[in-house]
Amino acid sequence: MMPIVLVAVFGCSPQPETTVLDEKLPDSLTEFGLFEGELRQLIPSTGVQTYTINSSSFHDYADHQLVLKLPPGASIEYREDGTLAFPLGTILAQTLSYAHDGLDTGRTLVETRVLLRRSDSWIAAPYLWNAEQTDANLEILGGSVPVSRRLANGTLVDQMHVVPNFNDCKRCHEIDDRMTPIAMDEAQLNCPPPNSTSGESQLSQWRREGVLSGVSAGERLTRLASWNDPSSGTVAQRSRAWLHANCAHCHNPRGKARNSGLQLAVDIEEPSQYGVMKTPVAAGRGSGGLQFDIVPGRPDLSIMLFRVRSTESGIMMPEFGRTQVDEEGVALLSEWIAAMPMSESSPNIAGMVSELSSEEVATWAKEALSEGDAKRGETIFRREALNCTKCHAIRGNGGNVGPDLAMMGNDTKPEHIVESILLPNKVIREGFHSVTVQTTTGEVLTGIQVLDDGQGIVIRDPVRGDTRIAKAEIEARTEGESLMPSQVAATLARRDLVDLVRFLYDVNQRPESYEEGSPLAP
Repeated sequence: MMPIVLVAVFGCSPQPETTVLDEKLPDSLTEFGLFEGELRQLIPSTGVQTYTINSSSFHDYADHQLVLKLPPGASIEYREDGTLAFPLGTILAQTLSYAHDGLDTGRTLVETRVLLRRSDSWIAAPYLWNAEQTDANLEILGGSVPVSRRLANGTLVDQMHVVPNFNDCKRCHEIDDRMTPIAMDEAQLNCPPPNSTSGESQLSQWRREGVLSGVSAGERLTRLASWNDPSSGTVAQRSRAWLHANCAHCHNPRGKARNSGLQLAVDIEEPSQYGVMKTPVAAGRGSGGLQFDIVPGRPDLSIMLFRVRSTESGIMMPEFGRTQVDEEGVALLSEWIAAMPMSESSPNIAGMVSELSSEEVATWAKEALSEGDAKRGETIFRREALNCTKCHAIRGNGGNVGPDLAMMGNDTKPEHIVESILLPNKVIREGFHSVTVQTTTGEVLTGIQVLDDGQGIVIRDPVRGDTRIAKAEIEARTEGESLMPSQVAATLARRDLVDLVRFLYDVNQRPESYEEGSPLAP
């Protein structure tokens, strides 16, 4: 894969000039005035400056060139949290291409993805290159392009490059329901400028040239490792960089996958938050029957590796923007996980449970009644790593995917609670079996069916919420087990599990104790 080279336009640009404040999107790439001469050569126009980022995301082995165009006299504002604020009128564009014989004459340009900074937010639009390679035209519906690329061993392979449609762009770029640029932050842009031997960082150069404001000379800035450059960091640092580049735009507290509880930005320090011995929020097809996102020392038992190795809809991660497996990325993540030390088993840990005798269930229940502490149990229930509140509510406070755990009735026995936590598939309440639906477009959704009105159904899951699917769009529907992961309590301390059981038992025995203002209230 070629290194990513980005291009920035600072100051004026040649005609034809496009103002991104216009309501109408330009019909062609030419209208943006980003390049001069023969367009397919992608030669930056006068005043254009090239730059790089540290770690790229994966786009089916396409090579990348990106451009940034700022309004005349404007600058980028650096913020204390490492993000950059781009002025109104900024244009970002990413061109993807395949070099199938290593020569410029053998390069196929397939698409240019454009982000425009308008008055209210960013807007994204896909531009598809024509067969003559003379221009790229606006294609709201996206498309597909047959391409060839040469492997490292010299083999030429054919593949289909999928160009996202207008709505597909939002799936990755929407954060807090607002379109947002990806990889345009301090950690990604803090690297040497291309072809520079001065040792000065790119952001320092921008500050000196007046392109970047809000940062002081000599200020120490964060730098992301280059995931495919061993000299840039350790295997762990480069693996975290790969996850940051490919996954963190969704897996962050404000992203599309925020309800998954999996946070993959490089600055997350708690191992359970980035997947180590973390159970998924819901056990759907994407888990592959595995129990934890990352199992130290065991890539083969890690959901994360199962998903990045897949190209099947409903399983693969990232779930958009690729049709191939990033073999080099998979190898890096595998090496990282394999090198993680396995935690030694301890009698103080609940551990993985596949079956329980009636005597074992009775022992857990007796311990919960005699030694469990409900107040401590509530803090366990709300522990972010467990994800309980993503699916379950307590008297209406919490998620709505699973049953309200305070509404099981005061005849609920602690033995039942023990089994529900440790063996969630043994007894599943009516209406809470998972269903998996495959649509006619190939999309696969797993969740709880909460509505069937004859015209369509609604599938509810803790990540996407409610999704309506028309009956005509349903290709296949199958019923599964519980959405609750079967080993959700495996890494809990025994004392924590005992306290959790006592808490759930108490709020069913004395529901009034959970009224607002009570010791157990949120």
